[in-house]
Amino acid sequence: MLKTIEDFKGLEGTTIYAKGTGNNSKEGIKPFTVVSVKRKYVELEYKPWNSKKMYLPSSGATQESVTSGYGGNTGWDFYLTEQDINNEIDNMNKLLKIKQLFDPYARYGDLKPEDINVIYTLLIDMGYL
Repeated sequence: MLKTIEDFKGLEGTTIYAKGTGNNSKEGIKPFTVVSVKRKYVELEYKPWNSKKMYLPSSGATQESVTSGYGGNTGWDFYLTEQDINNEIDNMNKLLKIKQLFDPYARYGDLKPEDINVIYTLLIDMGYL
């Protein structure tokens, strides 16, 4: 996932992909082209609409939304490839099944994707899923 200005440096002209968050969560996967990288914001172009806007990498909210105070409930998570998004969705679904199995017996922090896959595979092998 691309979450910082440093993640976007050197990607000018590259097509990246975004998954909506908050009010944008039903938007699906959208392609954006990196136009420029500024000090705080990244300028991206949404090709189907030829729309260029500045986005805050950490939340995916537009500069307009942040400035007006409405940037908290809408945004985008940015990725290098569509496959990266699909991998994250797959890992989140696996983690949800793992959490459902162990709730309310365990308390756990965030698990790494590698750990999620190992646990998920073990649970399948053991016949729990």
